[in-house]
Amino acid sequence: MNKKKQSKFKKLIISLFMVAVVSLFILIYFVPNVGETFQKTRVVTYDTIQVTDRIDCYIIRNEKVIFSNVEGTIDYNISEGERVKKDKEILRINQEKVDPDAENKLELINQRIERINNGESIFESDINRIEAQIQTNIDEIRTAKDKGDLSLVRKIEEKMRRLIDKKNIILSNTGLKDNSIEVLKEERGQLENMLNQSVFSYKTQDAGLISYYVDGYESELTPINMYLLDKSELEETSMTGQDTYREKTFPNEPLYKIINSPVWYVATWVDSNKIDKYIIGNTVYLNFANGQTKGLIYDIIKDDIGNLVIIEIGHYYPDYWKLRKVTTDIIVANYEGIKIDNDSIVEVDGQAGVYTVDINGKYVFEPIKIIGSDGKKTIVESGYYYNETEEGLKKVKTIDLYDEVLRNTKRKLNL
Repeated sequence: MNKKKQSKFKKLIISLFMVAVVSLFILIYFVPNVGETFQKTRVVTYDTIQVTDRIDCYIIRNEKVIFSNVEGTIDYNISEGERVKKDKEILRINQEKVDPDAENKLELINQRIERINNGESIFESDINRIEAQIQTNIDEIRTAKDKGDLSLVRKIEEKMRRLIDKKNIILSNTGLKDNSIEVLKEERGQLENMLNQSVFSYKTQDAGLISYYVDGYESELTPINMYLLDKSELEETSMTGQDTYREKTFPNEPLYKIINSPVWYVATWVDSNKIDKYIIGNTVYLNFANGQTKGLIYDIIKDDIGNLVIIEIGHYYPDYWKLRKVTTDIIVANYEGIKIDNDSIVEVDGQAGVYTVDINGKYVFEPIKIIGSDGKKTIVESGYYYNETEEGLKKVKTIDLYDEVLRNTKRKLNL
């Protein structure tokens, strides 16, 4: 019996030991930060810290929606996202069926008018031929006169008069310089009137970027009134856009929008416990769906409701004209330097610092100058830094690369 009890006892001890080992393994490797609590010190290295926030933001542009004033089919001339100059035709609306040959006829008439103005004509070859014959007759008259054959002279003169009459008839009836061009212009005017009564052209009043994607907030979310934005109102709005590219339109329907400025803005609200990281003039990075883009903190408005942060972006971003309400990550800062744990930092006589381990194993307080932090890790200056004093700049020695820094300092030193 005693042997059986001893055997069971040994098995229980072994089982408990195995449970303890597995539990410790799980705590160290699978529970965040627990492993680090067992570290007494850390050898510091040069590293970077990226400070990131998750934000809901609203895209603001200087844009205008153009509406249809007639019903008809649409012929588009400009692609989505294309930049255009002032007075560029974006599209045409055909109000009713138009003679398909009308535009071709108009083009041919314009070409004929241009040729006539340049001294050309469809009758030019006939006139050249008549003038050549008249010149031949003049030569024949001279020869006949030299021979004294007056009868032949009269016959040639009669023939020449008929040629001159024919030339005058062509000139008077076709009006190479007058009548013919007037007839062509009149015909052109009739065709243009017919086309203008049936076709409505939409041209830009300013240069800009064209988009057929609208959401109805183009006149509200603008640079002029972005300081008047209401956070609670915007949060309750879906802001779903629609593609207006289509074959047919009716009066008062949106046709397209034009974005008049390459500068656009991102507005967001930041909690008070995070706002200190946002500094006017600093560069930030936004991780939108089509990739990361860079912006500049343009302004910060602090009030009781929240902290409105406005970010300015002055460059092209794919499909930015479709963005309106976006949830994304924003990189507020990138800090570079010596990285230490926040639990290593203590304050001695008003000076922030850490304790390093010297060659004798003793803890030595070293002052630090903080560059930035993400709440868990902190980047500090290395080697030396400078403090402003009444006597001027004072050089201060601080921790350096590969120094051994004490962890969990307050607990271990009972500070």
